[in-house]
Amino acid sequence: MTKGMAKLVKTRFKNDELAIQRIFSRMIKTMRIIQNRTLEEVAAGICSVSYLSKIENCSVFVDPFYYKALFEKLDIKYDDVMLSRAQSVITKMFIAYYEFDLNQIKAYAEEMISAPNYFDIERELVVYLYNILTNNFDQTLIGLQKMDEIKSTFTDEELIAYIFILCLYFHKTNNNKEAYDYISLLTNIKVVDDNMKIIINDLAAGVCYGCGYYIQAYRYSNEVVSNIKAIYSPDRVLINRLRKISLESKELKDEHLQQLDSMKLDRYASEACEEFFYLHAVTLMNKGMPEEAFKILSSSKLGSKNMALMSIVSCQVKEKKTLHLFMEIAETYSFQRHEFLYSNLMKYVLMKHKKANPHELFEFIKDVLFPKIEVFHEQIVVDFIRKEFYDAGFRAGKYKETLRYKGARLSES
Repeated sequence: MTKGMAKLVKTRFKNDELAIQRIFSRMIKTMRIIQNRTLEEVAAGICSVSYLSKIENCSVFVDPFYYKALFEKLDIKYDDVMLSRAQSVITKMFIAYYEFDLNQIKAYAEEMISAPNYFDIERELVVYLYNILTNNFDQTLIGLQKMDEIKSTFTDEELIAYIFILCLYFHKTNNNKEAYDYISLLTNIKVVDDNMKIIINDLAAGVCYGCGYYIQAYRYSNEVVSNIKAIYSPDRVLINRLRKISLESKELKDEHLQQLDSMKLDRYASEACEEFFYLHAVTLMNKGMPEEAFKILSSSKLGSKNMALMSIVSCQVKEKKTLHLFMEIAETYSFQRHEFLYSNLMKYVLMKHKKANPHELFEFIKDVLFPKIEVFHEQIVVDFIRKEFYDAGFRAGKYKETLRYKGARLSES
């Protein structure tokens, strides 16, 4: 997390009675600069120059009369601004995100390019969210890093959106430990909007699940499932129900697993499908049903996360036909550049299936996989890698090194 982010959030949301004025103050300053007009010229007949400066910097509480007069001076239609911002574009953007409506987010981004009532920060936030959801990560990170330099100028809504998008970026690139720092900030902010609370809880459930903080993940998923007063998305609710089931799966009776067969997605968006089939397969794997878990994964459109899970499941299946199918899929599957952990995990599993000796497996985990899990963290993958390390270490006769590492991990815990 960047230096000063936690401090900014603490001071900003503790007591900011001027929050709703930030957007109008910025609009006045932006339009004045665009029109190449001085403070003296715009303030004439309305207020003093020093007071206009304070309005632009949002350092005073302003009567609506002054906003209307200044907007008129700058040829800004006050009523049109109020109408267009009855529901902010950021709120609409997040509702579309929650409903897995990628086309709508793209439409918002295209609409804002030419609309005068929006700021560059708002446009960039919408574009960055769209880029993350379409796996365009490199340009997004550069843009988010640049925005960090001006975060203190954001409105409250923009700051929440910025932190959310940062969190989503790290979550989607498998850096769940970093994502957890940001989601911890968000969940401690007293967000007024009920829709945004649910959207944050949904992301928090996914991040905590990836970190292995299962009690928190269960609690956040339960908040989404039991929500009755805010935004409703059948697919988000279904995925959170399934997340809860996967966490309860080891204790579930077999007849309760039958409810999985009746669970169907509404929209079948790619992001929803990947999470749905992932959690479905984890539930079956936890019940000791690897063959069924493999069928679920192989019948879906495989994203990198599901491909990694399939690699783990393949180590538990017994049917040669299933193992042969995995080898065929794995040999032709290509990961993106940022998916280091998943791609190296699959390399390890292929080495294992091709009967690499325990020494090779042990060294590969120690030199290649362990450094990756310090940054790229998906708990199910991490648990598998540790188990394989202990198994390969003992089979290779490296007892001291294996036990020394295990002791270090236990003391960390």
